[in-house]
Amino acid sequence: MQTIKAVAYCYPTSPTAEVLGNHGYFIQQQTRLENGNLTHPYIEKGHNVFDDLRDPDLRQLFSEVEGEVSPYSLLLPDGYHTMSGI
Repeated sequence: MQTIKAVAYCYPTSPTAEVLGNHGYFIQQQTRLENGNLTHPYIEKGHNVFDDLRDPDLRQLFSEVEGEVSPYSLLLPDGYHTMSGI
């Protein structure tokens, strides 16, 4: 099995915001099962929410979380491109 990680955003009215206690950017993970399917996204490492995608603590936490970076992540390592251009 393989872990996939991504920085995602939850809106104030989303169920994820209720779980996290706030809206904003957070790190979500999924597990790729042996049959190739992905599990439902989950939050493995704490319930940290960040207001700014450029927050250094968000970037540090993202680098510490295990897993392959999802191409759909809002935050990607250098050399990747995002729709937001960050």
